[in-house]
Amino acid sequence: MEFSDQQLTFLLGEDFSNGFEFHYQWSAEDYLLRSKAEILCGLVVGKNVLHVGCVDHSVSLMQAKIRRGKWLHGLLADTAARCFGVDLNAEGIQYMRDELGYEDVAAIDILAEAHAEISATTWDYLLLADVLEHIDNPVDFLTRLRTRFANQESGLLITVPNAFARENWRFAKRGTEAINTDHRYWFTPFTISKVLVQAGYRPERIWMCRSGVIKKRSVLKNSWLAKRPLLRDSIVVRAGVVQVSAD
Repeated sequence: MEFSDQQLTFLLGEDFSNGFEFHYQWSAEDYLLRSKAEILCGLVVGKNVLHVGCVDHSVSLMQAKIRRGKWLHGLLADTAARCFGVDLNAEGIQYMRDELGYEDVAAIDILAEAHAEISATTWDYLLLADVLEHIDNPVDFLTRLRTRFANQESGLLITVPNAFARENWRFAKRGTEAINTDHRYWFTPFTISKVLVQAGYRPERIWMCRSGVIKKRSVLKNSWLAKRPLLRDSIVVRAGVVQVSAD
């Protein structure tokens, strides 16, 4: 899914409305029901990827995802030319290195600490998968990330939870909110794109997808979601850095 020229004027702040209805134009590709991992793995084939937040929340959660074949970093490492993982979770990074055999990992604050190997590499993509909803100030974080890697990366891949997800309104009808308690935000295609624009990035393509594995036996649910991209539970955005021409 991409924004129309008219929609871009609102996204870029060139126009304003307090009630504009965004009627998204879906392509044939958008009606394919795919998982987040499937889309990301397809995008990073043959690429150098810096995966920020590679551990998940804990070693135990990482182990559970590995058993189910849905641990994202492992899937990416099997697909990308190189996938370097960084995370603040030192225990998780140590587990990845000592128990899983990953060498391209580092326990660092990517915005505050230098790392010689990371600095010496040109990255095709910086990947933030399910990270931004945990950040207090996402615009500031992304702005600092863009500045930090100004000469090292050509693209950004982000995944965030979709506020319009089918599960959300089903819970809401019962007067309930089901949420990861460390999340600060829900996003929509427009709001995540607005955050990116404010941080100096230009959204290029958006995919609506399922966060987990798509179970073949869920035929009716899969068919229903295939026809309604906006109600899937995860958003993937590919963005590029806005290039400012010198006067």
